[in-house]
Amino acid sequence: MGTTNAELLKATFGIETTERVNELVTQCETTLTRLTTNNPNRLSLTFINSGASNIFLSFHTGVAVGVGIRLGANGSSVALTWDRDMSLVTREFYGIASGAASAMEIIEVVSI
Repeated sequence: MGTTNAELLKATFGIETTERVNELVTQCETTLTRLTTNNPNRLSLTFINSGASNIFLSFHTGVAVGVGIRLGANGSSVALTWDRDMSLVTREFYGIASGAASAMEIIEVVSI
């Protein structure tokens, strides 16, 4: 039997991880929406916009339609990882949808 992903991560980085889907936030509203909390154990974070409206993301509450990271409608995504985005991946994130509330998935990998 081969080596598992969990075994490789443990051997390479000396940590154990788990992934989880944010079940508390399933859509971004047309008003300021807190999408994630600050988590110093977060190693990666992926936002997927599965709705029909654009979503704008930011790590501060000043996010607005047209201001922030644009996450296009109907399947656009953005991924943050500790090795490319440094401590940004651990931050609290906010979003706002343009037009109408937009369905989304938020997936994170954290060390345990």
